[in-house]
Amino acid sequence: MQLFRSFLTSAPFEEYLRELQSRLREKGVNTKVFKSIPYHQWFMCMWTSGKRKKLQKCAEQYDAVIVLGCESATETVRDVVKSNDCKVIEGMETAGIMNAQLRFHLPGNVSFENCKIVPISQQKEEERMSG
Repeated sequence: MQLFRSFLTSAPFEEYLRELQSRLREKGVNTKVFKSIPYHQWFMCMWTSGKRKKLQKCAEQYDAVIVLGCESATETVRDVVKSNDCKVIEGMETAGIMNAQLRFHLPGNVSFENCKIVPISQQKEEERMSG
């Protein structure tokens, strides 16, 4: 992340969104990215009622919503759009919580090093092994 260039946004994630939109556009699918202030994007499970209403209004124009977030984010969106009869598509599967060391590099870049995924619970790991 580049703090002074694109505060609290991830260039690789933004690129992924552009590529996903491009692939969908090639198939004739009209898309829009529902953006929010950075901490709202990261913590959808704690959205205010106002933010939820904005998504509900935006989703009225579409047949489906793709959620790029954890299961809790998907549940938030499912609750928000259920009155619209809008399909909710899980675009990601949670593997666990990222554990990393944050590093600061001049002139204002932040990177994550020594990353590893910590499973959310033993139960989820057991489900994965048996499935």
